[in-house]
Amino acid sequence: VSAVGDNKAFQKQVKDLSKKYGFLIEEILEFRDHFDYRNVDLNPNLIWITTFKDLFKLKDKNIKLLVLERKFQLPGELLNTLYNLYRKRKEKS
Repeated sequence: VSAVGDNKAFQKQVKDLSKKYGFLIEEILEFRDHFDYRNVDLNPNLIWITTFKDLFKLKDKNIKLLVLERKFQLPGELLNTLYNLYRKRKEKS
């Protein structure tokens, strides 16, 4: 269950993990970003995989949750370029 800006990428990540670790995906629910989940009933017999962001919105529901941590890393060269731009601007001020 997810309510993030890019639900498809999150779902692909869960599907890839399902293939790798052999668990069955019973249901996929996606909502618009910043959804509040107030009127959503989730099956308490399932284990729901969600994002860290949505954990806080779902934690009061009587369900089992697993949080999929998503990491993002910028390419090293991009970081160097941004740092050099920052340093040049700082030298000018």
